[in-house]
Amino acid sequence: MRERNYRCPYGEIDLVAVNEEYVVFVEVKTRAAGAPLHPSLSVNGRKQAKVRQLGEYYCARHPELTLQPRFDVVAVELGRWRRKVDHVINAF
Repeated sequence: MRERNYRCPYGEIDLVAVNEEYVVFVEVKTRAAGAPLHPSLSVNGRKQAKVRQLGEYYCARHPELTLQPRFDVVAVELGRWRRKVDHVINAF
């Protein structure tokens, strides 16, 4: 992991990671188990556009990162006795 809760003038990126192929920008959404919508569904078109903008800003500020950007979503459902985590790779 490269960054956690990266803040800039345009907002915040929850997680930034780098692997062999990508700079990965991750939006994390958490909901209580049994909520009407899966947490990943709250990453709508408007939020996706915002995360893309933040990713572009991050890449511009870090020109040493020449990798392709990728946008993932981590959806966390918290129950009383367990939690469920879904990682949606290349979500948008």
